[in-house]
Amino acid sequence: MPLIQAPITGNEGFSDAEQSSAAPHLLHRVSVWVVVLYVVLSPPVLPIIGWSYNGGGGELEKIHPATYLLIALLPLTMIYDWRFRIQAMRLLLEPSFVLFIFASLATAAYAILVKQVSAAPFVDTFFSTILVATFTLALPRSAIEQLRTLIDFTILVNVVLIFIEFVTQRGFILGSNEGFGPMRWTGLLGLPLTAAQIFAVYSLITFISSPVRLSGPGPFRMFFSLLALVSCLLTGGRTSIALLVGLLALYVLLSTARQLLAGMVNWLGLIYGLVGLVIIAFSIPILVRIGVFDVLSARVEFDNGSSLARDTVVVILENLSADKLWFGIESVDALALQQSYGLIAIEIAWANFVLICGLIFTIPLFIAFCSFWFWLLAKYCEYSVLLVSFFTLAHTFAYNSIWSKTTVLAITVAIAVSNLRRDLPAAQAERRSLQLAE
Repeated sequence: MPLIQAPITGNEGFSDAEQSSAAPHLLHRVSVWVVVLYVVLSPPVLPIIGWSYNGGGGELEKIHPATYLLIALLPLTMIYDWRFRIQAMRLLLEPSFVLFIFASLATAAYAILVKQVSAAPFVDTFFSTILVATFTLALPRSAIEQLRTLIDFTILVNVVLIFIEFVTQRGFILGSNEGFGPMRWTGLLGLPLTAAQIFAVYSLITFISSPVRLSGPGPFRMFFSLLALVSCLLTGGRTSIALLVGLLALYVLLSTARQLLAGMVNWLGLIYGLVGLVIIAFSIPILVRIGVFDVLSARVEFDNGSSLARDTVVVILENLSADKLWFGIESVDALALQQSYGLIAIEIAWANFVLICGLIFTIPLFIAFCSFWFWLLAKYCEYSVLLVSFFTLAHTFAYNSIWSKTTVLAITVAIAVSNLRRDLPAAQAERRSLQLAE
């Protein structure tokens, strides 16, 4: 059985809320399109439309425009849609959500007011995630289904673009080879690590949420998952690829073990698995021949000091005094310390929080972060969302992710909830199959 039972969310009662009046219907649709803007308008795309997201403009431009729009939409939607208001208020009373919100605000206040760091990373990393979680968990089912369709389309456009970049060896916006090896392709999704994480999350979620059927969207979505996996290879994101392959294998093994223990075998799923193995066996030699694995192999061969940098971070933390370890050091001192060790960046997000905010804020934030991903989302989504939660948590130890300004967390929540929310047809079908197998 799922680790956490489904709550009475009220989704079933207001899934047709948009029929009641034009205002909620319009607000639902606009909210969905705004959430998709996080995927469409990546940091390299924003300067093209005149938004100086990476600096050079006003302070307000350092925040993603979608964040401003969601801030404006939240009170409007709560005013004009009483069903959304009830669900949003229920979410805001969830202990795990309250803990995450307060821990994020407290850490941000300490870092900004006391340590004098920029507010932009906290707003776009944590506040955007809170906003997207509120909308995706409180909007009616029809709006979430539209969100899933739009995300599918956006990701597939980027898959096509990244394949074109690979064939032409020319990036549409940027490509990076870090001074060695083949280029790392990103489509329109931003930096290689960001693109890798988005493709991996999409591939993982699409695979575990696709219904095993002969007809309908299931087979197509399985194919989309494979395309996203290949695209992830072209970004050269080692951590994303390793976690994706490992979690997919774990999911298949757990599903197989559950069926064997229950004495029931999903023969269609077994056929799908065998066909998939045949496709993989024939595809890998072709992909190797055309150079798809060259980016990844170059990243493995030329680590560029990433592993050594993480070891150095541990040394830095071990050498801090107890006072500095608990309350952090000044941001300029942290930068000087980083440069003294010859580090380009501190590639563990939580190490950055410890250095600046100290353990007194990092420990509560870590607990709240885990509570949000492993409790709140698991309560409102299918149990398989725990795989996505583990993927996200592991990434925070792989590079500076959530310490730097990123909207990847918000995008991950949008992809996960739009595929795995408990009241969605695909999620309900997965729950029924689990009940039959138990």
